[in-house]
Amino acid sequence: MQRFTLPRDLYHGEGALEALKTLKGRKAIVCVGGGSMKRGGFLQKAIDYLKEAGMEVDTFEGIEPDPSVETVMKGAQKMLEFEPDWIVAMGGGSPIDAAKAMWIKYEYPEITFEDMCKVFGIPELRKKAHFCAVSSTSGTARSNRFCLPRFRGKDQYSLRKTDCRNTVPQLRTVCVRMSDRSDHCAG
Repeated sequence: MQRFTLPRDLYHGEGALEALKTLKGRKAIVCVGGGSMKRGGFLQKAIDYLKEAGMEVDTFEGIEPDPSVETVMKGAQKMLEFEPDWIVAMGGGSPIDAAKAMWIKYEYPEITFEDMCKVFGIPELRKKAHFCAVSSTSGTARSNRFCLPRFRGKDQYSLRKTDCRNTVPQLRTVCVRMSDRSDHCAG
């Protein structure tokens, strides 16, 4: 038997980013990469929509391509200190994948990367926070995949073989216009 897991809610097209206004919670952290989401105005729009939903918002910026273990650990530490109930990852595959690993370390600080690499090694999530992916690229669907990337750093970890259905976002927004940095999806 095969199983196919998708996000619970998928918003797409013009105004898709506005779905962030519907999230229920107290605090949200927005994780982004190198700056294109900020330069394009999408990061500020996301922050504004989350605040409109009544949340306190913090950011974790600067997630590099092929994220390092150190970046994941710094992001997880920031989450432990801020205690968000929503994690919003914005951008391409690297920020989304890194935010997923941060989420796991936030919910289970004691879990090791070695444990996460085991098949079915990811415990049940959504005990502390929900996950939303805001994809800036079209066609890759990386936010929906069941595994995490290889992280580089002092120790090289490859989570590609891990079946982690638990990391599929609860909510995903897709806007083809974000890839050309137009303002159609920001509302």
